[in-house]
Amino acid sequence: MPRKGPVSYDTELAQAGVRLIFVAIVSSYTVLLYRYSLMEPGPVWKALALYAALLVLAMIIRCDVMRRPGNRPWRRMLTMLNDYTGITLTLVNGGQLMLPIYAILVWVTIGYGLRYGFGYLLRATLMALLSLILTACMSEYWQSQPYLVATLLLTALMAPAYLHTL
Repeated sequence: MPRKGPVSYDTELAQAGVRLIFVAIVSSYTVLLYRYSLMEPGPVWKALALYAALLVLAMIIRCDVMRRPGNRPWRRMLTMLNDYTGITLTLVNGGQLMLPIYAILVWVTIGYGLRYGFGYLLRATLMALLSLILTACMSEYWQSQPYLVATLLLTALMAPAYLHTL
């Protein structure tokens, strides 16, 4: 049966789908690190348990978006907290091996701004900075790399600022 009327694009539903893809990518990356003996079993199992929990929460959020579409600021903030908590714990747990996950932090931050506007871009930028600060405080590797941390903090601030000016 053909649909009638315009088809609307639900940005929250799309974001929920991207989140599931990111969890799968990061999980696969972690397994590859283990497979090639680059990561010890303890941190791998800890990471996979974290990803399983994040996946369950992401699926619950996706179901809620499908059941109750529309602008739900509390859901967006819960989603943001879920995203940045997962990124922070991944960076802390994996040290230098998880440094590529920083790209997801920037992607997610800019994504909030593009999807929901300046207010969410500002909140996401603050969450990204907090994520990096907490990572630096909780990880010996990150504490030993002050120039790297400074560079990542500046990038996490400058990329969204540039987006806003565009």
